[in-house]
Order: sequence, then C-alpha cells, then structure tokens
Amino acid sequence: MTIHECSELPYGGTYRGLAGAMEHARSFSEVWSPYWDHSHPGARSLASDGAGTVTVRFRHHARSRASGRTLDEPQIGVYQVRDGLVIRAQMFHFQPQLLRRFLLEAEHCTTTTSPGRT
Repeated sequence: MTIHECSELPYGGTYRGLAGAMEHARSFSEVWSPYWDHSHPGARSLASDGAGTVTVRFRHHARSRASGRTLDEPQIGVYQVRDGLVIRAQMFHFQPQLLRRFLLEAEHCTTTTSPGRT
C-alpha cells in the first residue's frame, strides 16, 4: 500500500506498506483529533471506474475550541483497489494552505490561552 498526502501539511508525504499506513493514520489523528467536528456527514463516493479506481469526496470539518474558528474545506481521495484491498491512496486538497493556517492559528490560540503555559 502507498498513501500520498500533501507535503504542505504536518502529516504530509508518502507512506508505504502497513507500517506506513499505520503511521499516516497516527499522524493524521494526532494533528486533527483536537479539532474534529463530528456534526457533519462523512465521505461520499463520487465514482468508480469498474477497474479498481474509486474517487471519494470529503468535507474536512474542524473547530478550534480555543478560538471558535471553524474549517470547512473539500477534499478528494482517489483510491486504487485490488482484490478488495486499497493498494494506493492519494489525497487532493483544494487549498492546503487553509488547513495549515487553521492548524497554526488553533495551536497559537491554544498555547497562548492555556492555563499554566507561558
């Protein structure tokens, strides 16, 4: 398995094999879990070409509890499937700089407003 994620993001890069997939999931979760907004629907399949390529549309919803700022950005995932297993995944973010800015501002707000931090 190979996962390609936008290099502009903190968890960006190429991940290979089971260990790589697990590292991608850990890194993605570590970055986004404080901000996930579960009140919105998840992924929706856009297309399958019948030859193993599946395209999925996501909305990346997040909310910073510290600042109240929200994020709502589209994302496309293209997956190559063989024998029922995903062998390749590539994420396409329309504006990765907005995701990065959200994370930087949310972290700044958290570190400057958290009790006990200087």
